[in-house]
Amino acid sequence: MTLNIINTDPQTLEYLEDIKIKLQRYKNIIAYTDGSLINIKPSNVIDKKSSAKQIMGFGVICITNDTNLQKFTWKGRLKESSSSTQVELWGILSILWIVPNNSTIKIHTDTESSIKAINGIHYDSNLIKNIINTDPQTLEYLEDIKIKLQRYKNIIAYTDGSLINIKPSNVIDKKSSAKQIMGFGVICITNDTNLQKFTWKGRLKESSSSTQVELWGILSILWIVPNNSTIKIHTDTESSIKAINGYMDEKKGKHWREVTIERSDCNPLILQTVKELMYTKQLNTEFIKVDVHKGDLYNEQADKLAKTETTSGSLFKINSDFIREQQGHFKWNGKIKDTAIKSFVKTKGEIEFITSWFIQHRINK
Repeated sequence: MTLNIINTDPQTLEYLEDIKIKLQRYKNIIAYTDGSLINIKPSNVIDKKSSAKQIMGFGVICITNDTNLQKFTWKGRLKESSSSTQVELWGILSILWIVPNNSTIKIHTDTESSIKAINGIHYDSNLIKNIINTDPQTLEYLEDIKIKLQRYKNIIAYTDGSLINIKPSNVIDKKSSAKQIMGFGVICITNDTNLQKFTWKGRLKESSSSTQVELWGILSILWIVPNNSTIKIHTDTESSIKAINGYMDEKKGKHWREVTIERSDCNPLILQTVKELMYTKQLNTEFIKVDVHKGDLYNEQADKLAKTETTSGSLFKINSDFIREQQGHFKWNGKIKDTAIKSFVKTKGEIEFITSWFIQHRINK
């Protein structure tokens, strides 16, 4: 069945079959592929531009990775192709078609879009399933929503966050011992004639900023919706939209240094996870800013959910071991700190200085 999956002329098939036979003894293979586009303009036509035809071709160099190096080459042509990515994918496809079963192959290409396209459809579902941790009952509830959403590809979602300061009653200085508990709420609506509404909420024990809890609401949506979905996510916090858009824009070059080291309001771990889900699940996502408390029904409902979840409810956290392309995360005393390194070190230094000053002051007295 695999032999007949690709068609070409008999002479080329015979040539490629010979390469297949010669490659059978090798299990470690290195391959390079590239694509090319040529515009063919007929000489007997006045308006050459309008009648030009695009002919695309790919070339492959295949090398056996052992002491007795062997090199094989082949090429192919596509009469009709929708994009330059497609011709690169054809080069990759031809390699996978020819190499032996159970091989280890390193494929080199200069087109990142083809790599992302393949990574988007080929991934371990357990990787995505385990990227977020919460209690078993909540996981079961969210898994049920995931199953029900599988039949929908156009989804609208609203998310909001809330902060409550919990002050212990048996402490004199309540302000210094107050703890911040943050919660998020989500309303998810299927965008079709048979409207379906799903809701969920979550709680964060430690959060570095109000933006982080909004990002958690967005992250939970990306985690739950089906692959290849089109999602419109509404939030009343513009900073969370800017954080995601800024992090996803790799052309800026310095985005990782900026969000990891410099900025005090950064959320590097959660932004890495957002990017992982968007790329891996091939999601078409649009972020929409809504006005705060201006009568938007679903935004108000999300706000109520967030407030009910701050005092009690399920704690959410990221399992960083399941982020495949993580650039790094910051740990302190064995715990992951989703905050900027520079601001954390600065705060730590200030606390140590003040503590030391008070100790010395008390001794001197």
